[in-house]
Amino acid sequence: MRRCHTNVHPQTQHRWQWERHRYCSSSTNAAVILFSSCFLLWAHHSVTVSGFLPANNIPRAIIAIRSASHYSPSKASNTVEDIMCNEDNGSSKKSRYSKRHQLRQKQQQRNNNSNQRYHQTNPSEVDQVHAWLLQSTSLILGEELTLELVNGGVDTGFTSPGRINKECNNQQKLTSHFSSDREFILNAESVMRAWCRWISRCSNGGGSVNLSLDDDAIRCTVINAAKVVDAILNRVIVIDERRACEGGEEDTMGVVEWETKLVELTNVAIGIDAWTNSKNSCEGVSRAEGWLHFLQRRLGGDDISSKGYDSRLSDNVLKLYEESYRGVIKACIRGRERKYLGKAIGLLEDLRVQHQNPSLPDSSQARLYPATQTYNLVLYGLANCEPCVENAERAETILHEMIAFQQRGAHYVCGPDSNTFRQVVTAWTKSGSNVAAENARRIFDRMISQFPVLNPDISTFNALMTLYLKLGKTEEALALFDLINSMHESGRSDITPDVYSVNLMLKAMTKRPPHSLEDMEAVEEVLENLSQPDKQSYNIVLDAWGKSQLREAATRAESLLDCMERKCRHDPNVAPDGYSFTSTINAIERSRHHTERGSWAEKVFRRMKEMHSQGLVEEPTTPVYNALINTLISSEESGSLERAEALFLEMQTANLTNTRTFNTMIKCYAMFERSRGDGEIASFSRPRKAERLLDEMEISYYSKGMTTAISPDKYSYTTVISAYGRSNTQRKAAKAYAILQRMIDSYQEGNSAAKPGTFAFNAVLNACAHTRFPEERLEAFTILCSTLILQRDWAKPDHTTYGTFFQACSRLLPTDETRKWRVVEAVFNSCVKEGQCGQMVVRNLKNVASPELYDAMVGRFLTDDGLDVPLQWRRNVA
Repeated sequence: MRRCHTNVHPQTQHRWQWERHRYCSSSTNAAVILFSSCFLLWAHHSVTVSGFLPANNIPRAIIAIRSASHYSPSKASNTVEDIMCNEDNGSSKKSRYSKRHQLRQKQQQRNNNSNQRYHQTNPSEVDQVHAWLLQSTSLILGEELTLELVNGGVDTGFTSPGRINKECNNQQKLTSHFSSDREFILNAESVMRAWCRWISRCSNGGGSVNLSLDDDAIRCTVINAAKVVDAILNRVIVIDERRACEGGEEDTMGVVEWETKLVELTNVAIGIDAWTNSKNSCEGVSRAEGWLHFLQRRLGGDDISSKGYDSRLSDNVLKLYEESYRGVIKACIRGRERKYLGKAIGLLEDLRVQHQNPSLPDSSQARLYPATQTYNLVLYGLANCEPCVENAERAETILHEMIAFQQRGAHYVCGPDSNTFRQVVTAWTKSGSNVAAENARRIFDRMISQFPVLNPDISTFNALMTLYLKLGKTEEALALFDLINSMHESGRSDITPDVYSVNLMLKAMTKRPPHSLEDMEAVEEVLENLSQPDKQSYNIVLDAWGKSQLREAATRAESLLDCMERKCRHDPNVAPDGYSFTSTINAIERSRHHTERGSWAEKVFRRMKEMHSQGLVEEPTTPVYNALINTLISSEESGSLERAEALFLEMQTANLTNTRTFNTMIKCYAMFERSRGDGEIASFSRPRKAERLLDEMEISYYSKGMTTAISPDKYSYTTVISAYGRSNTQRKAAKAYAILQRMIDSYQEGNSAAKPGTFAFNAVLNACAHTRFPEERLEAFTILCSTLILQRDWAKPDHTTYGTFFQACSRLLPTDETRKWRVVEAVFNSCVKEGQCGQMVVRNLKNVASPELYDAMVGRFLTDDGLDVPLQWRRNVA
């Protein structure tokens, strides 16, 4: 075919040169001419198709599918030529390994969102790409088989090529669309690559692609693209076997053997990659393993290092074979389960065994060994798939092995790189070990000292700093940040702190006690000097102001929020979010010297709503509402309770309530108000309203189970019990004890968050101690004793427990009651034995015991200054 000498777009010309170089490397001149010419032909003609392409349009279909592999929906244009010229933004495998896992997740989420938006706004171009994929596939497999694949009627796989093998054996010839076997194999490879790329671009999970074609022959809207790749690969294998047996008209037998193995390995690697990109981890791992086993059988066993290839050919074969192993390991690691991690480690061990084949001389180049990327994949799995101490130790063992391999000779390409050390450090930081920080720092220091040519990845520093902050080692975290700056200033320009590093440094500064005004101003100065702070940077400082307990905290937090609002109009990265407003409102709530903090918090809340109406921030979230309600009920303003109730109803209408919302409102009803004049109680708690909210929580929990955001916890039950204790309602001791029984029942029925604690039992004792009506005192005393006995099965009594018990005894029983003294003496002996004889116990004991009994129990410790309680008696008082 004659090459078209026409003026082409520069990017198109560049792409043509890339294609030409690709196929020249395989010494296939016919394919070079075919693909080069057809590419130029396609690039200058608009492609508008419906249904399947006729046979004479095979060049356009194949080249279109190759361009689809470089097609990015998130950056697509409105013309076919723009789709063709759009470069693939995905980096090479080597660069992908160096990206941080967190950034990959964020980028994937952004791409998925972008793909969805693009599919909604540009359906026609997506339809074109789908049409190209199906049309090209039909030219490889035939229209009938392609339709069956699309409609789910064929199950392909490495174990049963089935109908594909039968069809090829019966025909004993290629389809008439191709002039030679080689042309068929190269075009089939192009279609397979396009399907693999399209899986990663537009997959909806499980290796499937959503179809949006208006074609009566297509009955479904989803196609499993990985199975299509399997089907094409099965066809290529059958054709390639016959080609190897019959020989090529232009090839010698040695070259045919080499090309057969090379094409097999290349296409099997593609098939493995297709299932690696599948989000169905179970099926993906199974299929990928199957192709690897098939490859091992075709090569005559597991060990191909000892095969008699010449050095030039075996290098290519062994490299591709190692990449096949790597593909299966990648599929296992993506499974993120322990069983798949074990398979990945087993595959790595297989490679190591073949690498250490004693039948080959140590200097042999024809040796199969795991590459650095393969080791790093396994290390990544050890660091992220159910991290534990055992995985961290295994990761360190692998690191030592890689270092030993590197020291054996320069031809080994499995030496550690910066990513290797990063994964081992990460494995230790996530292990939960008591010595995780020491071991992670030891690995890090070894990299710095013994491998000066390797620059630590900034995420390695970040992982260590995160661990230090988790352990409360703020000074070590700050010292590590200083090391980043010193290494950067010494000429290692690749080591530069990123935004995450700076935020960790800010967090370390804010966690250093105490939070004096000078310390907080120093943190703000660092924030102001940052070149590109993000919202997280501001949120760290806002949170520090809110927790500082400084008198100026609320004012400074609001000023910082003002700064974020001004900057977000030009830089969306610093736009305040729900956390920003929540921190500011919390700072206001802690400003107890401010008498109108409820109105102040409402002002901040209205400000968030206004910014949301302008499109600057998100709408108020549940934590923002909760913070505002908490501020209102803690303020002393008139009408704050009614405003809190109105907000609660607004949240219920918008379905924004959660457990904390209900707990906050229950706390509101459990409070009583004292008169500002004489300090007497002006308004008692409202236990019935609190209990109604608890009823709603239980109904939500028992009807929806763990899927609901509203479930009663120990705080919910304890606060309702406290509400009864602070009320003036009748039989409040019995009602408080009934709530305690509901709490125990809820825990025994599976609500682990409702486990009764010491505070819950103390609240019931307090309700007994404050029984107001004389006719209820005997019932309250019975409940008092039952609660103390029951408490020993659930929680340890503390000094408040015993002090409240003695207080209740002094109020519920007559002074001359004989059984009263027996109970008091027995309980006091238990209190002394448990080391809980605190000041509250001593004070209430004097009120409840007779002078004779009091003198008998503690008289020997009385001094002129009062009772000198022995240390042994109060050893466990908090």
